[in-house]
Amino acid sequence: MLFSVLCLFPNAAKAEDTKSIRVFAAASTISALTRVAAVYSKSNAIKIVPIFASSGALARHIDSGMPGHIFLSANQHWMNWLTKRGRINRPSRRVFLENHLVIAVLRKSTLKLSLVGGDFIRALGMGRLAMADPDHVPLGTYGRAALKKLGVWNGVKDRVLRLSDAARTRVIVERGEAVAGILYASDIKGNPKLRAAVRFDTHDHPPIHYEIALLQRAANNAAALRFLKWLKGAAAKQIFTNAGFQVK
Repeated sequence: MLFSVLCLFPNAAKAEDTKSIRVFAAASTISALTRVAAVYSKSNAIKIVPIFASSGALARHIDSGMPGHIFLSANQHWMNWLTKRGRINRPSRRVFLENHLVIAVLRKSTLKLSLVGGDFIRALGMGRLAMADPDHVPLGTYGRAALKKLGVWNGVKDRVLRLSDAARTRVIVERGEAVAGILYASDIKGNPKLRAAVRFDTHDHPPIHYEIALLQRAANNAAALRFLKWLKGAAAKQIFTNAGFQVK
């Protein structure tokens, strides 16, 4: 989502400096990573600047040369893509977080969903199903894989409202602009507006693993290395856990 990168963070495209660490991060980590950045920046003489968008959009910006230090991807695909293009520091790459998939509705909604093919389609009625774009965004890719495995994708694909990233998908469901939406479990953790109508089994889709790594051009950046190491510690783990992620 270009808006997230260039409008919310207008300084992201400026020349790199020694006073900040720029983290390209999947939009689904907005709440947790914003908190992590604030905690780390407060106790260290360097500012953590998160740049949020879909993993695919971020990968393309990294590949085009946008200044930054760390990439946090919501799936393996985009990390692999950048690795093959020489943009990722291989030794620093690791699985960092795990998430789960749900179908979310408004808390006040009386909608009852079952993932049995015909029942699910009938329950949606004339409503739309919000999904991050399954052709480009990890959340949507996971969601489509789950619906295909359960045999309901063909029946709902024409009712899908495709969105640019996980954060936008959540907002659309919160506004009631779709009767339901496929989200990460972390998206509804502590969310006063949403509840999980259905929780997918972990076997219904590929493992939802977030990977993190230094960009190759930041491989020798001591400040970025220190922050990456700090993310393995108890303080960061607690923040991500509270936000609904499992820390690997």
